[in-house]
Amino acid sequence: MRDEAIAAVVREFGTPCYVYDEALIRRNAARFSRLAYPHRSVHFASMANNNPELLRLARTLGLGVFVNSVRHLKLALDCGFAAEEIIYTSTGVRRSDLELIAALGVHLNLDSVGQLRMFGELAPGRSCGIRLNIDENSLGNVFIGAESRIGVLEAEIPEVLEIARRHDLRLVGTHVYLGTNIVSLDTMLAGVERTLELSDHFPDLAYVDLGGGFPVPEEGVPEFDYEEYDRRITGIFTAYSAARGREVRLVL
Repeated sequence: MRDEAIAAVVREFGTPCYVYDEALIRRNAARFSRLAYPHRSVHFASMANNNPELLRLARTLGLGVFVNSVRHLKLALDCGFAAEEIIYTSTGVRRSDLELIAALGVHLNLDSVGQLRMFGELAPGRSCGIRLNIDENSLGNVFIGAESRIGVLEAEIPEVLEIARRHDLRLVGTHVYLGTNIVSLDTMLAGVERTLELSDHFPDLAYVDLGGGFPVPEEGVPEFDYEEYDRRITGIFTAYSAARGREVRLVL
């Protein structure tokens, strides 16, 4: 914004004041909604900004919403999102929260062996996803690795599959939180490839949900190449779908 525009906003609304560029938001949404890979869906992360006006705008742009708390789940519903447009993923989910999520029919990615077991007891026979901890060293962040609190490790996958079998749960998707502000496309895609490798363990796989990752533009930092990302992620998921013999949805 130009200085005179900022001054006008301050005169009208005072400070502190948050100003959002709707045109920029629309461009960013379109960047992902127009990816060449046809089997994809894009979600606005409410934990990044839960301003109701932004959530309503995201909905008008055809986006779903990704939430990590019951408060944000209720907010998303109040902003007009249907249950099937919402994905819920979080650590430390209480039993009462799982009961509500199951009752509403919101799609859920379970974050741990304990969460999966609890959900199986509450809602046997349902479909859900599982969050993976891909333990990919190249990503270099605190959200991935044996010390992280997020997702199940490769060594826990046999137990995950056994719990799902015991409670007749269909594990239809995998989710990963790749981190934040990843400026290297090669590094990001290494995490994607590792996620797909671990996703091979799940025979009913219908989607892979890639969370986080994309960098915020900063002065002096090379701009992230979204065109190259589009080309390469499309190639990766096209090849993976062919190998699986079904169309695997890319969820962002």
